[in-house]
Amino acid sequence: MQNISVIYLAAGQSANALAYSDSVFCELTGRSHLPQDGSWVGKLPFSYNTSLYIRHRMKLLQGRAVLQLADRYTQYIATHLPAFRTQATLKDLSAVHKHLYATAIETCWELGLPEKALGYSEQSKALLLRLAANNLLADAGGSSDPVTERDHQFRKRIGELNARYLNEGGDSVLHLLTGAIEQYRIFQDSIRTSGNTALAARYRLEPYSLQDIRSKLLRHGETLLEYTVTGEWVFLFVVNDKVCRMQRIPRKALADIHTLRQLSGLSPEAFAAPAFHLYNALVQPAVAHVNRKRLLVVPDGELFYLNFELLLSRNNAARFADMPYLVRDYNISYLLSATSAIQLNEGHTGRANDKALLFTPVFTDEMKDLYRQRNTSEQEYLYLHRQPFALEAARQIGRIVPNDLYAEQQAQEQTFKQAAPGYRVLHLGTHAALNDAAQLHSRLYFAQAAPGDSANTEDGYLHAYEIYAMQLHADLAVLTACETGAGALQEGEGILSLSHSFMYAGCKSVIMSGWKIDEKTSMKVITGCYDYLSKGYTKSEALRKAKLDLLDSDPRLAHPYYWAGLTLIGDDSVVYKRPYTLFWLAGGVLLLLAAGGWYWRKSSAYRA
Repeated sequence: MQNISVIYLAAGQSANALAYSDSVFCELTGRSHLPQDGSWVGKLPFSYNTSLYIRHRMKLLQGRAVLQLADRYTQYIATHLPAFRTQATLKDLSAVHKHLYATAIETCWELGLPEKALGYSEQSKALLLRLAANNLLADAGGSSDPVTERDHQFRKRIGELNARYLNEGGDSVLHLLTGAIEQYRIFQDSIRTSGNTALAARYRLEPYSLQDIRSKLLRHGETLLEYTVTGEWVFLFVVNDKVCRMQRIPRKALADIHTLRQLSGLSPEAFAAPAFHLYNALVQPAVAHVNRKRLLVVPDGELFYLNFELLLSRNNAARFADMPYLVRDYNISYLLSATSAIQLNEGHTGRANDKALLFTPVFTDEMKDLYRQRNTSEQEYLYLHRQPFALEAARQIGRIVPNDLYAEQQAQEQTFKQAAPGYRVLHLGTHAALNDAAQLHSRLYFAQAAPGDSANTEDGYLHAYEIYAMQLHADLAVLTACETGAGALQEGEGILSLSHSFMYAGCKSVIMSGWKIDEKTSMKVITGCYDYLSKGYTKSEALRKAKLDLLDSDPRLAHPYYWAGLTLIGDDSVVYKRPYTLFWLAGGVLLLLAAGGWYWRKSSAYRA
């Protein structure tokens, strides 16, 4: 019946499509008719197919009836979300959300409701990350609660078994994994029926309100540019302390993104036209409403492949060195959603120390000789290029910020897994391998264990699925390997890249690479970034200033391929307090102590 309804709608026969859609409800619930008050949503059995049914139903309605159904669905899905036990099923659900809330956003445009549309835009994004952030918030707020602790142990066990199964395979591990998931299901269902508030908090799906976004995210005059891509349109939300505006842009304007994804070797003429066209379509409509030159960008769809910093505000320069890149005028960083950004920040416990953990395997010839001695049949490791610039950058960074450096043979996967949860900054100067067909199998390369080291059971490949299972507390992860922010697009989630896995594991922000970056110039940028971080600049401003330094240092490096490959996603706070701020604070304390001593001596003399 559902398929017949879909066919009738495609044929333009809305009445017949609606009648068959009503019949689906009656068959599923055993009722004679579909109630008109909207209460029927809660009477549906819960499944992924029910979400598909409601998504189709929304296309049959008009006006506020669409929004009422979207709101009912939000309540319905929040109630039943614990039934989605695995990351794979949540990814599928996220894709349904994307299309369902897109219909609601298009309706809001017709009705002139930008604030409500912004809420639906937030609902349609980053489901996995929002749920991970919910866990962080619940764990941070209820560590002494035995229910919370047991839930934490279940999730840890399932994460470990999932990583083992993806790495090793085998029926025995699969049996343990499915058993653990089933035990977790029973535990969750028992807690749910008891009305436990901690479990409800883990499945909170309502987005933050406009007021919350302004007070918790846009605290320093930033402007949020949030994009939602639907079938034919791109909707732009411009939000700051003064405005909440909604713009509609034809989706065909995104066609130029394809050209800018292939930057290497691109001529000035071939680059300038699409970079200017995209600026006109995506940014220029917001310029009049930007308070300060500070932009937080929430991309969607193809926009995940675009670095806004390289867009051009004018098209009147013949050389890359003379082009008016947006990076010169704006401080730009990225978020997966405003809600997940606030959640990650509030759920961050600060349990890490103040040091940076620096890992640079380098992949020397000596390390490859050790690899050969292990008699492994896999040859990929032997063809990894040496990374001398990554090592030199790590040493320079080590002279700038407090750190622990693991280089060459010391930079092993097992060491990283054990140490990483305790550090404030994670820096990985290594190679990466992207796997678009199976995103969870994308991986970072570490030093292999030495022959005969039976205590080290790791294979030297840190896969995305292993990172998802980790529990990190870092303010910042710096992933300088190629394409750590790239990957296949997952509707509703964005790109499930290596950088996404670090944020899911608990990192507040990630500096990532969007393409196969040039090692030498990228290491200059990242070293400069740490220098500015140590002086008290925010993460995005530190990265921006380091890029401008490189861009202005040599006209040959003004091509965006060299300076625009690294971007920041996530929280944009200060990592290290300004030295002079601490100096004046210390000076103020000394002055107070001196004044107190003088007053005490005067008082003693008076009493005498």
